[in-house]
Order: sequence, then structure tokens, then C-alpha cells
Amino acid sequence: MKRILIPIFYRDTNLWTIVHGSQLVERIDGKIYILEYIQENKEDVYTKPTDNIVARGKDLINHKTKEENYVHIKVRKNFLKTCIDFIVQEKIDLLVLSIPNNSSYLKKTIELIRIVKGRNLCNVKLVKK
Repeated sequence: MKRILIPIFYRDTNLWTIVHGSQLVERIDGKIYILEYIQENKEDVYTKPTDNIVARGKDLINHKTKEENYVHIKVRKNFLKTCIDFIVQEKIDLLVLSIPNNSSYLKKTIELIRIVKGRNLCNVKLVKK
């Protein structure tokens, strides 16, 4: 089973990134992890996969998916470290990203791509807005 990670930023989310990841999961019968970054220096809060952004993505492409193939995690810790650790621990095969509008999120996204590609941790796919 292929594992896809989609890190998103609270209030700067590209819904098409989630739609694209969802479509990939359906085609390859994989598992999608949506890591939603809220803010730093807080504890992680785990939520059900039917939370707002995931539900909207699934509704938009109007397909029937297995709920066990979706994991939605809200993260309140260091974005880069959390993403890298998650990729390694969960053996992520593909990282799906969009370029955020917020400049500080953009820097974090570019740094994440640089680290993932530099360490050859997984494949990376950028989705246009």
C-alpha cells in the first residue's frame, strides 16, 4: 500500500492538493495522511478524518472512499521536524504539496522540499493552484 503525505497550512490550504492526493489514493488503493499545521509550540491534536478540509476535498471529487485510507492530523509543533519525522516513521512514498501564499509558509515548504529531495526520503509532487 502506497502512503501519501499532504502537509497543509491552516488558513492557507489549497483544496486541489487534497483532491489530487485523494484521486491518487483511489487509483493506487493507498493511504493518505493530511498533516495540518496550526502553529508551533503546542501539543498535537488528533482528529477524525471527516474534519472540514478532508470532507470538502472528498465531497468535491464526489467519490466513495474507505475512511480507513484517510488520516487527518492537526500539528502544533515544528513544521519541518514533524513532516520529516512523519515521512521517515510512516515510510511515506509520496509528498504532495502546493505553494502557499503566506511567505513564512512558503519558506517552510521550500525547505521541506530541499530536505526531502536532499535526503532522498520520498518522491515529491507539486500541485498547481
